[in-house]
Amino acid sequence: MKKEECYISAAPKDTDVRQHISYYYFHKSDVRGFTSRFTYYPHYKNAITVYKNARSNFTEKGSQVTPTNYDCFEILYSRMQKNPAQVIIEAPFQKLGIAFEPLGINHFLDIDLHEISTKPVIKFEFFGETFNKVLERVFSEKNLDQKVALLDAFFVSNKMGFSEERIKKAIHILLIDDSISVQQLSKNLDISRKTLYRLFKKHLCCSVEEYKSLLRFRKALNLYEAYLNKPKLVELAYESKYYDQSEFVKHFRTITGYNPKKFLSDISRFGKQDTFWTLN
Repeated sequence: MKKEECYISAAPKDTDVRQHISYYYFHKSDVRGFTSRFTYYPHYKNAITVYKNARSNFTEKGSQVTPTNYDCFEILYSRMQKNPAQVIIEAPFQKLGIAFEPLGINHFLDIDLHEISTKPVIKFEFFGETFNKVLERVFSEKNLDQKVALLDAFFVSNKMGFSEERIKKAIHILLIDDSISVQQLSKNLDISRKTLYRLFKKHLCCSVEEYKSLLRFRKALNLYEAYLNKPKLVELAYESKYYDQSEFVKHFRTITGYNPKKFLSDISRFGKQDTFWTLN
């Protein structure tokens, strides 16, 4: 992270909220003329991003965020994506990120996710004016704990619940063993593969195989970052349950566009949670 910008993350304090939201992060720069440039990579989690007094312009490669001369919030929802995306943010900017646990956002919606998530990134207006009022207070608050408390309180009071137990169980199984086959997963759930596919499309907007692929990628990345003395690629491939190093290299290259040696050497971690970006 460059000295012209600040990034800080924090987990929810409320125990119930922590089941559905992995962490919040706050990213800002007050240095007029500075531009933050980074690439982020596919994740099995999804997120809401809020920009204060800024607007985004989207391209095939990513987005460019520019400040406005009027007060506003731009609220974006990003579902699970297949490709890396480049982000360019012109300062001054203030940004809030809300990273949800698997199926986390589903607990705060009164409709199925696939009904709103028609594109990889959408303008998100489903929390209404109440959320905007909370955001005003969050961005005005300087104390991190108070920011977290305000967000926690909003999500506690706006929880809808989510009752589709079959996909909850499917995700639970995959988080333990992402190498399980789709056939075996559907057998464990006592449903057909077709029904399993429909559940994933309806509530996660992806296929089972797509979800498994990103889950394995992120688990390998987190495992690598957890080592103080970085392991060799063959060791990382073995621990991450790839068939061999060749499969590991091919998988990372497919998702990131780079071989894992270059990707892992260029990646930077931000905050205390699993935010990994390549600074451009």
